[in-house]
Amino acid sequence: MIKQIFADSISHPADSYTGISSDAQSSLGKTKSLNLDTQESGFNDGINAAVVTEIDVSAEKERLLEEAKLEADSILDKAKAEASRLLDEAKQRAQILYADNKSKGYEEGLAECQREFDEKEISLRQELSDKESALKSKYDAYSKELESDLIDAIIQVFNKVFKIQFDDKKDILFHLVENTMSNIEVGKEFRIHVAHSNYKFMMSHLAEIQERIGNDIDIEVVNDANLDTSGCFIETSFGVFDCGIDMELNNLVKDIRSLCS
Repeated sequence: MIKQIFADSISHPADSYTGISSDAQSSLGKTKSLNLDTQESGFNDGINAAVVTEIDVSAEKERLLEEAKLEADSILDKAKAEASRLLDEAKQRAQILYADNKSKGYEEGLAECQREFDEKEISLRQELSDKESALKSKYDAYSKELESDLIDAIIQVFNKVFKIQFDDKKDILFHLVENTMSNIEVGKEFRIHVAHSNYKFMMSHLAEIQERIGNDIDIEVVNDANLDTSGCFIETSFGVFDCGIDMELNNLVKDIRSLCS
């Protein structure tokens, strides 16, 4: 799923560019210390790194949730065993009462036995219900907190992989500019603002952009000293459209959070 979000964010930019237990903490620590020493091996390596990380984090989440469920089941089983033991004791007590009170009559002894049994059963059922409710609340809170931490870990990995893979990748920036301009349906004049380090590259591909959007469109590339390497925006008479790499990363993070909320 995250791989699809990643692909969509590159090929279709946004329309508007304006107690966790110690085991869980240890697992999260391992997740956050993933080896991110990615070499500049191209766009496909970045995608593969993100997918592997997503699979590892998802497996870790499933394992931790399964451990929490097993712990809850174990506690409930122990409580049920204790209830069974106490009920057996109540029956034994009833038999003793019956034997001791034979002289008082069978009906009286049986009624006393039944009364004690009923009281004990009600008490045990209430105790089991309270324990089950407490465990469910604890499990739900634990799951919610764990999910939030896992989302943060995934986003940290995406940030690092995204930066490493796209750093100084001018062709990615060119792709974003080209797609953004193709999706702007109004305007006959465009001013593409890029950083100084990307100016020559963008000028060398100006003819490609012109061919794609039409020769009747006026295009100007602006060497903007206020932008860093990843920054880029397109100025038109109808507004400004941000198509920098940082904006694409922000949109990707928003998509991840919305899917996990």
